[in-house]
Amino acid sequence: MTVWIVFGAIGAFSTGAISNFFGRRNGLLFNNAFMIAGAIISAPTVATKIPYLLYIGRAFIGFNCGVTIGLASIYLTEIAPIHIRGAIGACHQLAVTIGILVAFVCSGLKQTMNHEDLWIVAQALTGVPAIISLIVLPFCPESPRFLFMNKGRIEDAKKALERLYPGDNPEDYIEEMRQEMQGTCSAGECAVKDDADDVPMAAAAPAKKFHFVQLFTQADLRMPVAIAVGIQIMQQLSGINAVMSYSSTMMETSGIHSDYVPYVNLGFSFFNVVCTVASLPLLEKFGRRTLLLVPSVFLAVSLVVLCASAVVVSETQSPDVKRNFSIVFMFFIFVYIAGFAFGLGTIPASSLPRSSVRSRGAPPTRLARASSGSPT
Repeated sequence: MTVWIVFGAIGAFSTGAISNFFGRRNGLLFNNAFMIAGAIISAPTVATKIPYLLYIGRAFIGFNCGVTIGLASIYLTEIAPIHIRGAIGACHQLAVTIGILVAFVCSGLKQTMNHEDLWIVAQALTGVPAIISLIVLPFCPESPRFLFMNKGRIEDAKKALERLYPGDNPEDYIEEMRQEMQGTCSAGECAVKDDADDVPMAAAAPAKKFHFVQLFTQADLRMPVAIAVGIQIMQQLSGINAVMSYSSTMMETSGIHSDYVPYVNLGFSFFNVVCTVASLPLLEKFGRRTLLLVPSVFLAVSLVVLCASAVVVSETQSPDVKRNFSIVFMFFIFVYIAGFAFGLGTIPASSLPRSSVRSRGAPPTRLARASSGSPT
């Protein structure tokens, strides 16, 4: 796990460089190679009895996860219509919860692949989503914002806009991005050129080349970046990793029979997916701030009750008390998962700095998540 965390942090910090060099879509395509390599390397670990293969494979997979955490959200938010941008950006979190559910179905139950002789199959399956991505992503358009604002390829940006928003006038979006670029042009001439005549367009503001350090020194960026990083830290300090990773131990401590624990965990994972789906339309309806504050109250209350229930069950000798508090414990795990899914689960994925600096603002915000070893 430590190897995964370290290389996840390295991947998170590499997001800006990869997204600006390859592009948003092509960066994701490039990143798939690390997941496939990690799956191939780690799959024969048990058969060959070479543990170092697992460490090396985890390093590749960790790097992939670190990049994906930031780059997938950047791509989704840049291609999404503004009125549903938050919900589309949070679809990355939905994909994560679905992945957790599928992974548990494949390797968390004895009836599936939770056997030593099926380790190679379970590990190899981690590369399947990356292979699917390699097949599907080439049919998706590149981010029009990247094509226009980073590369100056106006005609390609228009074609991408026509594919994303059929029926809309791409010139409206181009003009919006052109206005957003004010202040990012050089020496009175904009970096964007018209493909038809290759004549530089007049800039509306003097040159300003953006540097990473401006995220922390520029007054209008410090607060958004601080909020984005703070939300990521809040997500990790909420206890979700402890609840999801150690739920089996917690339930057994609370008196739940070990034979039932895997199926209860499966129920938790499924419930997490359901709540995440339900939370998506609420992002634009109630706003991020409300969905941060209200569900966080439920998170706090449920954590207190979960800790108290576990202590009571472990200390008491009464079977009736154990049974009653086990029921309470189970109920509040569901409350906790719902509170997380409606708040801190989806909000960070839809909260990035403004698009003109998004690829550089993503690394510090995603680093807080990747370096915690979060699967969520």
